[in-house]
Amino acid sequence: MLTSNAKASPIPSTELLQTLINFSKHGNGIARIYLGLKPYVLLSKCRSVEGLLTSNVLIEKGRLYDFMRPWLGISLLTSTGKTWKSRRRLLTPSFHFKILEDFVEVFNHQALRLVDKLQSRVGDAPFNVCPLVELCSLDIIMETAMGVDINAQNDEECNYLKAVHGMSDLIMKRHFAPWLHSDIGLKLSRLGKKHSELLSALHAMSLGAIKTRRTAYNKLKAEKDSNKDIQTDGGKKRLVFLDILLETSEQPDRPLSDENIRAEVDTFIFAGHESVATTINFALFLLGCHPQIQTRVVQELHEVLGEGDVTITSAALRGMTFLEACIKEALRLFPPFPFLSRRLHQPAVTDGYQLPEGTDIIIMVYCIHRDPEQFPDPDNFNPDRFLGAEAAKRHPFSFIPFSAGPRNCIGKKFGMMEMKVVLAHLLRTFEVTCRQTVDELGLRKELTLRPEHGVMITLQRRG
Repeated sequence: MLTSNAKASPIPSTELLQTLINFSKHGNGIARIYLGLKPYVLLSKCRSVEGLLTSNVLIEKGRLYDFMRPWLGISLLTSTGKTWKSRRRLLTPSFHFKILEDFVEVFNHQALRLVDKLQSRVGDAPFNVCPLVELCSLDIIMETAMGVDINAQNDEECNYLKAVHGMSDLIMKRHFAPWLHSDIGLKLSRLGKKHSELLSALHAMSLGAIKTRRTAYNKLKAEKDSNKDIQTDGGKKRLVFLDILLETSEQPDRPLSDENIRAEVDTFIFAGHESVATTINFALFLLGCHPQIQTRVVQELHEVLGEGDVTITSAALRGMTFLEACIKEALRLFPPFPFLSRRLHQPAVTDGYQLPEGTDIIIMVYCIHRDPEQFPDPDNFNPDRFLGAEAAKRHPFSFIPFSAGPRNCIGKKFGMMEMKVVLAHLLRTFEVTCRQTVDELGLRKELTLRPEHGVMITLQRRG
């Protein structure tokens, strides 16, 4: 194993990922580093992570998630043990395929709002598309999961998104600064006041959504015995994620308190918009830099959808295989969560190494995705990697953007459907051009991987 000492001061967000990548290059896929006085083990080969990710016992999240709890509480993302298993069972029905099919209507509606917003940018100089995509994704998660349309796309100064970015950056600083690990240390630091202010802004959004939906829930409940379906403006019945939480909280044994509900709502708002938005933005960057691949996507869209205005259906989404391959390749090159964190509550063996109880593990998703043994010419954008026989030959844990095993992302199908709808509408309407390099993007690791300098694109209408 390699032993290295990280900096004594917080690693800047723009340097963090590269620092961990550099450490991961030593030790043949497994390396030990010290961040302050705390040792971490970095795993950067798929063979090293399979046993950990598939275990039904080694499911405890690492130290990073401790610092997320003031914001996200004890939720599906941050909980462990019996609490996690109970929440997973409770929430899994929210992502049944039939329910997801009903959400395609919202994906279309909000994607077309984004298209309308971008019409005024046609022919302009390069502009940063990232904030607009984030607002669209936020509108989608609020309407599908919370049942409220906050019209974020008409609020380009959205305070919630500013608070998300601020809190994400602060959590990463705290993780890699040992003197900020304790709550007292944070409170006494210059970041303590900022942390409190950001928490207030973030919780105001979730509490507002809960209040709005609870009012609608109680009104409908007064009109009929149960609340299995919710009427939308169009008359179509749709169950949303928050309804399940509200209904569960009223059961006799009351497994969910108001605090539990807020924690899950905060988690779904954050996780449900941030990872999707960053992936769409990186996909636009890659397709804008590779016009020949963009042309193949557009040809597929014409074959599946035909000409003229169209509402994309779940059946049509299943025909967009090349677009899905492009999204997967964007997820490979720029995984929203470039590393995952685990803590061992019992000894384990990986790749021949004994790891003692209490070890903090960092799973280097970014490095696993760029392993030349699994992905030849790994820095090249090649969506065909995910088509045909080539994909079947790879190690099953060589591509893990949604994690893997029992703690994989519960919303991965939701996210893929949303990304396909949004990108399909954008690419059918506009020819996207981007002339940035990866270095000019400036990769920044907050809680998710983000382009520090945005994705600068130009648009032309398609004929």
